[in-house]
Amino acid sequence: MNGVAGRKPMSKLLAFILAVLIFVVIGPLAGSLALWLGSNFSMLTSGNVSLSNFFNGFMFVLLFGYVLGFAFALIAGLFVAIAGLWMRWNNLLVAFVAAAAATLSGYVLLPAFMSITMNDVGVHWLFLLCLSATLLCWLLTLRIVRRTWQSA
Repeated sequence: MNGVAGRKPMSKLLAFILAVLIFVVIGPLAGSLALWLGSNFSMLTSGNVSLSNFFNGFMFVLLFGYVLGFAFALIAGLFVAIAGLWMRWNNLLVAFVAAAAATLSGYVLLPAFMSITMNDVGVHWLFLLCLSATLLCWLLTLRIVRRTWQSA
């Protein structure tokens, strides 16, 4: 028996659902936090922001991050889960490629659903947000994916 004594190994389907769920739940939160901290860093260091504006801005960015970031997180999560579970590619390069795939999907998703173009957002900013969220979620799913390999 592999793994801890008395524990059944996790199936690939359950590991896939759990990995994608981690990306969808935590990814937009991480991306929103990165956007909020990055955009408010100068105000935070100079002390020119009140506490109520500080948290109200975060709630707005968080809500917007889940509405818009859900699709990016889903794409990155599917990419990492499929590459990790079925192709056994689960290194740092997979996280970078998943973030790039999520960013490229922005070229299609943003103009299709909103009147925002990539020129308005900036590709480098969107890639950094996708990368920060993808790296965090990839680290959180690393153990799940590798444990599934060991039980196969």
